[in-house]
Amino acid sequence: MDAKELSALYEVLGALLDDPSWPQLHPHPCTDTPWPGVQCETLPQQQQQPDPFFHVTKLHVGPDLATPPCRPGAELSLSLLRLPFLKTLSIFGCFVGATVTLIPPPLFSSASSLEQLVLISNRGLSGPIPTTISLAGRLSVLRLSQNDLRGEIPRGVGELRELKQLDLSYNRLTGGIPEELGGLAGLGILDLSFNGLRGGIPRSLGRLCSLQKLDLGSNSLSGRIPEETGMLRKLVLLDLSRNSITGPVPEALSGLEELEYFLVENNPIGSGVPLFLGAGEAGGGGAVRLRAVGADTVVVRVPQQPDGAGAGQEQAERVGAEEPGRARQTRPAQPQPEHAERGDRVPGGLRQQAGEEAGREGQQGAVRELPLVLRHAVVVVVVWTRRRRPEPPRIAAAVRGRSRVRNK
Repeated sequence: MDAKELSALYEVLGALLDDPSWPQLHPHPCTDTPWPGVQCETLPQQQQQPDPFFHVTKLHVGPDLATPPCRPGAELSLSLLRLPFLKTLSIFGCFVGATVTLIPPPLFSSASSLEQLVLISNRGLSGPIPTTISLAGRLSVLRLSQNDLRGEIPRGVGELRELKQLDLSYNRLTGGIPEELGGLAGLGILDLSFNGLRGGIPRSLGRLCSLQKLDLGSNSLSGRIPEETGMLRKLVLLDLSRNSITGPVPEALSGLEELEYFLVENNPIGSGVPLFLGAGEAGGGGAVRLRAVGADTVVVRVPQQPDGAGAGQEQAERVGAEEPGRARQTRPAQPQPEHAERGDRVPGGLRQQAGEEAGREGQQGAVRELPLVLRHAVVVVVVWTRRRRPEPPRIAAAVRGRSRVRNK
């Protein structure tokens, strides 16, 4: 490794880790004495001459048995700027002391190679997201979840055209959702949940043609669901729960054939929620029914069924209407680190996770579900619980196949 890069690596990890002896124990972190969390590569040949040096391309610090713990007062060293080939920087649960750590604005001034920035579960990481983040033009993954970040979402995030994942959940961000985010055509995951965002849902988000997960839950958003949301044809999860969103729900949502999770509980949608037809198979139509019960809204999506097959649906609705007094499920204000790992599994991981959680909940007997016959989409919003669980599931469980409502 080049001597300048090696020196910079020592300084970066020295500012993070509580182990001053590791430079002596690992003098060659890319070759003979590899260091956990450090990944190196050689550059492609230039002018038929091979690159004689290894360069640091990935740096990971987190809850790993092979990695020393972070030291008190850990910080992001600007020596990161002297790692010009760094592609991935991930730090988990490091900035947790009383000392406030900021994301230094110069960090992105020379981030020409940075593709993934993951800073998760650092409760001491506070302050604003630097506006200079727009300079990191190669970023494809930006996950700054479960920190203490404040201020508004920089409009410059909308200039990161390579972005595939944007997760800013579980922070203290305020202001509105920037219209500029609608320009991220390749974005597959947008999670802004559990913040203090206000205003309406931008219509520009309807241009996110690759979006599979849109989670805006647990904010202070208001207004109506934009009609343009019905243009998100690849959407699997739509979470707008725990806001101040009003009705009516646009009928355009019935055309989202990939939609499996639609959560809108704890919004003043109102009791006049319409029944409208959705996309169905040839000869049959799907239907989306939203039934308002008190402050909650139960959302199910079912295909057209033969005569008499709708009895299960009516029974499900009666079960919900008869139990308005049960305590509603709430999410914790300070989530556990594992939640961040759950949120990015779209779409396959969402389905797998839902099945696992459905199995656990069935064993615990803690959640009342509304199982129905489903083909195009599976949507079950958990509204009431028998008892409060310390860590409720991030996403409501979904049940595939023919089921019947269980009277308990």
